[in-house]
Amino acid sequence: MRVAHTGPRTRLILMDAGPRTSPVTSSAASCPPPAPRIMRSPRSPAHSGGTGSPARMPTALDAPAGGRPAAPLHRRGHRTPVRPRPPRPTRPPSHAARSATRPAARRETPMSTTATAAVLPATGQPFALQEVTLDDPRPDEVLVRIVAAGVCGTDMGVQAGHIPFPLPGVLGHEGAGVVEAVGSSVTTAAPGDKVLLTFTSCGTCPNCLAGHPAYCETFLPRNLVGGARPDGSSPVHGADGDLNAHFFAQSSFATYALAEERNVTVVSQDADLAVLAPLGCGVQTGAGAVFNVLRPTPGSSIAVLGAGAVGLSAVMAAALTGARRIIVADLVDSRLELARELGATHVVNSGETDLETALKDLTGGRGVEYAAETTGLARLLEAGIRALAPMGTIGVIGAPAAGTTAAFDVNFLLNGRGIVGITEGDSVPQLFLPALVELVLQGRMPLEKLIRHYPFDAINDATAAARSGEVLKAVLRVG
Repeated sequence: MRVAHTGPRTRLILMDAGPRTSPVTSSAASCPPPAPRIMRSPRSPAHSGGTGSPARMPTALDAPAGGRPAAPLHRRGHRTPVRPRPPRPTRPPSHAARSATRPAARRETPMSTTATAAVLPATGQPFALQEVTLDDPRPDEVLVRIVAAGVCGTDMGVQAGHIPFPLPGVLGHEGAGVVEAVGSSVTTAAPGDKVLLTFTSCGTCPNCLAGHPAYCETFLPRNLVGGARPDGSSPVHGADGDLNAHFFAQSSFATYALAEERNVTVVSQDADLAVLAPLGCGVQTGAGAVFNVLRPTPGSSIAVLGAGAVGLSAVMAAALTGARRIIVADLVDSRLELARELGATHVVNSGETDLETALKDLTGGRGVEYAAETTGLARLLEAGIRALAPMGTIGVIGAPAAGTTAAFDVNFLLNGRGIVGITEGDSVPQLFLPALVELVLQGRMPLEKLIRHYPFDAINDATAAARSGEVLKAVLRVG
C-alpha cells in the first residue's frame, strides 16, 4: 500500500499480488486503516474476479505454506481471534466534568467566613457596619468577595418600611465580585471568576421551566420578604445570633456574600465590576422591559415615564432599537438633559405640562405604541394608559406601596390596548446580563453616566443621596 498526502484529503492506493487496482480516494477522517497486502500461497487463487476486482482473503481452510489444509478453528476448540481496536483519542474534560471532581467548598478555609456587613437594625434606622460570620457554601452555593454593590430603590423601600423584609438584616441585591469558593454541585462558576449577582428562582416551577425565572412562583419569599434560605436557615450570623439575610439570595451590602448558583452570572475578566454592579437589578429591569417585553418595532414611538436609573436604562435600550420617537417624562430638567444624551428624541417636564396631551401632540394625536412606567406613581400610569395608541402596550415597572390602585376606562382597552406588569425585565440573567455587559464594554450603553461611587463606610450618605434624587445610581466600592 502506498499513501499519498494531497492536502485535506488523502489518496490511498491499494495494491495486491496481481495488477494494480484503480485508486480509491477517501476522507482521511472517515476512512479506516487499510489492511496490509496479503501474500498468498501457490495453491490459492490470486483473484476472485477479473482485473481490478478485490482479492479473496485467506480463511482457516487455506493450506499453510507447504502443508495440509488446516482444520477449521471452531473444530479445534478455539474462538476466532478478534483484532483489538486502537484506543480512541481522549478529549480534555469539560468544565462540568472538572467541577464534578472538585471538593465540597474547593478552598482551604475554616468552616465559616468573617465579613463586614452593613446591617439595617430596624425600619427608618441608618445602616451600621458590623462584623458577621457566613457559612461555608452548601453544594449549590457560591461564596463571593464583593467588589461593588449598587444601591437600589428596593433597598430603600425596606429601610422606609414599604417592603416587609424582617429586620435586623443585611440588604443589597446588586452585588458584583470575585468567586472565593463554590459548593460541590456548582458547575457554572469557579474560584477566581468575576461575577454579577442578581435575583434567584426555583428553576422547577412552570414559569421557570418556560424561561421566565423573574416570574417564579416563589419569587417573593426567595428574594424579597423571606430573610432566609428556603429551608428557613440564615447564612449570616451576628454577635447576637442569626441575622435576616439571603436578600435576593445574596445580601451584598457586605464584604462577602453567599449566593446561589442560579443567581450568579460569570462575566469577562476585563469587566469593571464597579460600573457593572447595577446590571443585576435596575439596569436589567429597564433594559429588559424594552428588549424582552415591549420590543419596539421600527418607526414606532415609545414613552419612558421617569428618568431614574431604571428609566434611563430603558432609554439606552430603546436607542438601540428601531424606534423613531423616544419620549422621556420627568420632573427634573437635568435628568431630561441626560436622557437626551442617552438617546431620547423628545423630553417632557410632566410638572409643567399635561403628560397625556404632550404625548399625543408629539405623535400627531395618535398616541404612543409603547410606554414604560418606572416611577410607581399611579397618576403617571393612568396618563400613560390614556396616551396609548390603538394596539399600544404599557409596561408597569415601578412598584408603589401595597394596595395602590390606578383608574382607567375599561372600554378604552377594547381596541387592543394592553397593560403588562414587568419584573426584572423578564430576563434569563445568565443569557441577558452577558449581553448587557458587551453593550457596556462597546460603549453602546454608557452606564457610567448614571453612577456615582461611594466608599462602603459611607453607605448612609449613598442612600440619602439616592433617596433625595441627588444621584441616579449610587454604587458602593466595597473591596
